[in-house]
Amino acid sequence: ENCQHIGGTPPLGLDVDKETKLYIINEEEAEIVRLIFQLALEGNGYGKITDILNKRGFLSKRKKPFGKGGVRDPLAYSQGANHPLKGWS
Repeated sequence: ENCQHIGGTPPLGLDVDKETKLYIINEEEAEIVRLIFQLALEGNGYGKITDILNKRGFLSKRKKPFGKGGVRDPLAYSQGANHPLKGWS
């Protein structure tokens, strides 16, 4: 309910406040997440988005080139019942 981090690496676009253990927005990474959504809404698939991110020099949360999973995960986290990308792949 309060978005408290329970362990592991936080999702791309988020960091963890060391005191409260709550998620906080990582603005640098959030720009990448916004671009992923923009590209997906334009009709690009995981492979094309991955290629675009890597050609532009963006790195994943672990500071490595993006793989399809790094593109899929931010989209999958958001796929609630009424989300515009529900069922997109």
